[in-house]
Amino acid sequence: WKDCGLCCYAVSCPLCVHAEVAVQNDIKGFCGAESMMMHILSVLGIETIVFPLSCVVCCATGVCCCLGPILGGVVRGAYHTQVRDGFKHKYGLPDDEFCFSYTMTTYVCWTCPGILDCTSCAAYQMAYFMKYNAPVKKEFKSPCYTLLCSVCSPKA
Repeated sequence: WKDCGLCCYAVSCPLCVHAEVAVQNDIKGFCGAESMMMHILSVLGIETIVFPLSCVVCCATGVCCCLGPILGGVVRGAYHTQVRDGFKHKYGLPDDEFCFSYTMTTYVCWTCPGILDCTSCAAYQMAYFMKYNAPVKKEFKSPCYTLLCSVCSPKA
């Protein structure tokens, strides 16, 4: 946690960090999204479609109604996995994930909130690598990062 501003950004909005990492590394999002805003909107849009559909299925079948948040979490976990896999592939980073070397295991926490919380750490890890260790270092420029960085790491 050497960069408090980056840490605040990753903890406050891991979806934004993943989207910014994806855009800066030419990783397309859901539905071919290329801009940061479209990355975020595609994830939120699919979650918005999945949640009510799962409620209809739950009501029609009498299955537990907690299926909606779980499926929404699976959507977000799939997006994060897609970005992280693209990132690891681009930089030749190892598959050293949480369990069995499958990237998706890093994001299991989206399906079971509060049990495992690795999403923010994974976002920070990728962002830190890009900012300080990548062959071509990149600065984060989103308004969220700028605001959070100024609050968490005020300049002396």
